[in-house]
Amino acid sequence: MSGKRSRAWGGLKVCHALENDEWGDDELDLSGVWRRPHSDYLPGPHRLELCTMEEARYSHQKADLDWDDKGTFVTGIRGNSYHPEAYADEALRGEVWFELVPEPNNPHDSHALAVDLQGVRAGYVGANMAAYYQWLIRAANGTGKRCFTPGFIEAPTSTWLVLPTLKVAEDVLDAPTLERRLRAIYDGLPRELQELIEGDYFHPSNSTAAELWKYRSLEPSLFPTRPDPESYSWGWGRVFNAVRLERNERRADESRQKREQEQADKERRRQAREESAAQRDSRIRELSHHGHSKAAISRILGVSHDTIRKVVGNSDGMPKGGSNPWSETMQDERIERCFRAIELQQEGATRQQIAQLLGVGPDTVKELLADGRFYLDPDANPTRLALARRAKTEGWTNAEAKAGGGSGLRAAKDARILAKLGWG
Repeated sequence: MSGKRSRAWGGLKVCHALENDEWGDDELDLSGVWRRPHSDYLPGPHRLELCTMEEARYSHQKADLDWDDKGTFVTGIRGNSYHPEAYADEALRGEVWFELVPEPNNPHDSHALAVDLQGVRAGYVGANMAAYYQWLIRAANGTGKRCFTPGFIEAPTSTWLVLPTLKVAEDVLDAPTLERRLRAIYDGLPRELQELIEGDYFHPSNSTAAELWKYRSLEPSLFPTRPDPESYSWGWGRVFNAVRLERNERRADESRQKREQEQADKERRRQAREESAAQRDSRIRELSHHGHSKAAISRILGVSHDTIRKVVGNSDGMPKGGSNPWSETMQDERIERCFRAIELQQEGATRQQIAQLLGVGPDTVKELLADGRFYLDPDANPTRLALARRAKTEGWTNAEAKAGGGSGLRAAKDARILAKLGWG
């Protein structure tokens, strides 16, 4: 190789530092060098060059380009000092062709991607990169293709490799077809196994990975050589992610359809309630017209006093029963608030919540609940009922009621309200 051609690789050390920053610190653990058995890799009859030597010569000039626009990049060969035999021939300097050889049985890393020079291991592709490239290279090997890429040897400890960017590599090695083959395997799995994978959130556990591995005979080159989860390729990860996204979209569609159905059901219930309310209101007006009190209508129809008031208001058709020292409006409002407090309590509201809903204090809520229970069922409090009847029978004046203190005032008020509600 001419000196002129070699100089086209100038600046590789600086470029390597930049590329290493892209991929992170990914040194392989080679403390105990593993020797690949010859049976682990049987070279196929076809040669596939991942990029041209011409592209490789000028890869270092693309350092400032966006990653997707580079096409190729330069990276150092890892672990080259452990393989001096590959560089023993000093004639092998300058531009060379390296072969990428997957090592799925490597005990240090099942995703290891070796760099061979004329059939002798010369080092490795960095571990972070190998995790993305190895499954593609291994699948190509399965079709009889040996994968080569350009490199440069400056010295046994100064060696460089040019790789296509992952986007280009996926195009050259037809990653979409490989993913379709993996997806066909997944779709053909028993539903029980698919549910296990889904239950592992698409990151298979040891047991699930072992179950999946039982189907390796379908596509040996697309399955790992051992059943642990870490050995499954990035390609499998992409398939799992695609299935997960489809499942999430399906669930979103189901949720949307459920919401639409619930909304339709809600609308039907609303229409039914409106029809029912119209019949109910007609019945309330009929009972009111025949002289029934609000309390009586409430007991007959099982509706609240507030509902009755909305229908018939405080019209003259509703009997008032007894003397009325308070204004009718204030008296009705008091009764309605008592019954509303009872309803809220029956619905599970606390006193604090009732206070907030009615805009009153907790002590007032306590009084409203006590009065409401008495107005709904006076017989349940015979002492208070007896005092109210006495106030009614004796016709207490305001002065007489006040003379009896708080209980006297309450008895007079109870007498008027019970008469209004239709109690004797």
